[in-house]
Amino acid sequence: MEELIRSLPKILSAAGESGELDEAAALAAWKYVAGDGLRNHSTATAPPHVQLIEMTTASWAAVLLHAAAKFGLADHLADGPRSAADLAGPTNTHAPSLHRLMRTLASLGVLTEDAEHRFRLTPLGEALKTGAPGSARATLLTFGSGFFWRAHCLERDRWFTMRVSCLDSQRVAPGYVTEIAQRYGMDSNAYRVRVLGECPVADADTVMPASLVDDAMTRDVPLDPSMPVIWGVDVARFGSDASVLIKRHGNVVPEMPRRWRQFDTMQLAGALKSEYDSAGAGRPNLIVIDVIGIGAGVVDRLHEQNLPILGVNVAEVASTTGRYARLRDELWVRCREWLESRAVRLPRADDLRADLVAPRYQFLSDGRMQVESKNSMRGRSLPSPDSADALIHTFAEQGLGIASGMTSGLFDSNPVRMNLTSGDYV
Repeated sequence: MEELIRSLPKILSAAGESGELDEAAALAAWKYVAGDGLRNHSTATAPPHVQLIEMTTASWAAVLLHAAAKFGLADHLADGPRSAADLAGPTNTHAPSLHRLMRTLASLGVLTEDAEHRFRLTPLGEALKTGAPGSARATLLTFGSGFFWRAHCLERDRWFTMRVSCLDSQRVAPGYVTEIAQRYGMDSNAYRVRVLGECPVADADTVMPASLVDDAMTRDVPLDPSMPVIWGVDVARFGSDASVLIKRHGNVVPEMPRRWRQFDTMQLAGALKSEYDSAGAGRPNLIVIDVIGIGAGVVDRLHEQNLPILGVNVAEVASTTGRYARLRDELWVRCREWLESRAVRLPRADDLRADLVAPRYQFLSDGRMQVESKNSMRGRSLPSPDSADALIHTFAEQGLGIASGMTSGLFDSNPVRMNLTSGDYV
């Protein structure tokens, strides 16, 4: 066995992989092939390069275990072995990605996998079940996100928290601080986390920096009654998604997002009509609804009841500026620019924050910017950003270069689309 493990880097190298990937792949293959034997094997007998890689990648295990706790995998496996395909629906995840996660958890000794690719809990994995004696699930969720993160980041103003910066510690050599600054930059997440002891701000390819969202959720901005009220609605496309309503009053989103699950077209239209009727003097100047999927039916029904509706398919309509692949991409950037004004306020809603900071972006070969699609996010085992999409819809009239008002001609049940022949909006 050890001869096979030692030969894996050479085998992979001959296949054309990079050296760094050779070692990582060798480690993963070694763990997977060795199975239970690895866990009963003394770490000191592992090849030296594998021992070092295990030390370097120790943080990966924390991320994997947090994901297992978040998805409740142990609870889903409590009654017996199941495949990743069986659990993809209940956990709202992408089946192939979930299989890779569970296979890696098997290499860590949390699960076992049988010949039919079904997974079963090990005695170690049993400790992840909710309510099990000595269950570690709550602890994993606390340290990975949730209350721990809120207390130290989003709601730091409400709690007494302590951080020890390397700059203030006599136990840290000055050379370490200099090394991290030179290697990653003082504005990097690595410097914030390793030197300052702060929470990371955002990944380099994330559309919405977490710092902008967090600042907006902790900022006190008064409501200006003279500003227009615009509602954005993202209509659920799949059973596990939620239909979400966001109410933006100028520079303030004064209420928590409203969510409805498993609502059909008429039920959602009725819920929105009820919200509109009960708003009184705070009724919106415009309600923007994405018409993809069942959204068109909601637009039609609310238009019949004379509500100020704008139906738009943001995934198909092109950007008006030409700088973005589609209108949806432009609206994400407009929302970010709104946050960058630092004169806006968002409610402290965990779902809204998670949705805003999740999507990534890329540039196409022609230079246009494209925000990650919902299908791509599901491929990363992330939920659909329903709350964020509802918020960006409130910027649709700016993106289309139109203005709301009872005489604007916006209140048409037909969604805004582009004629692919002429390039005109119809």
